[in-house]
Amino acid sequence: MEALLKDSLRMMRLAQEYEPSYRTINCFLVHEDMKDLLRQCFVQFRCQLVEAKQIDNEAIFIDGTKIEANANKFTFVWKKSIIRYQTNLIEKSQAVYDELLARAIIPAIQRKYPKVMWKTWIDLALHKQKYAKAMTIFGTRNSYTKTDHDATFMRMKKDYMRKWTIKSRV
Repeated sequence: MEALLKDSLRMMRLAQEYEPSYRTINCFLVHEDMKDLLRQCFVQFRCQLVEAKQIDNEAIFIDGTKIEANANKFTFVWKKSIIRYQTNLIEKSQAVYDELLARAIIPAIQRKYPKVMWKTWIDLALHKQKYAKAMTIFGTRNSYTKTDHDATFMRMKKDYMRKWTIKSRV
């Protein structure tokens, strides 16, 4: 901030030509009262932007950026992979059910192993919902990104380092 106040004309104008040192800025930011004040100002400013329909209600940041705590947030989804995963999921769920039926364990499960089987069935159901959601997002396309469902991917040639480069197209 100190460098901006020295270099940027806009920041100089906002600061009314006053150039506080980095210590002054730091004391302001770490003061106990200022933390609550800055948080309240941010919340009020965000609420005003939502009411004015300048940003989406789900937006976390004022500029519309949505950041998730997900390591795979910049990855892409291919339709062929989802179709393959769906068929594997169906086969897996049928195999589990057939095994339970063959061993006549289904009545015993209701008494002895409810948590283990419940977790397995919930896991299968969640994956099924995930794949169904992906298929609806695909529509007529063959790919989409996890962050921008409108963007599609197309595979390009290998670059000079012999790596596949994947580019998105909106």
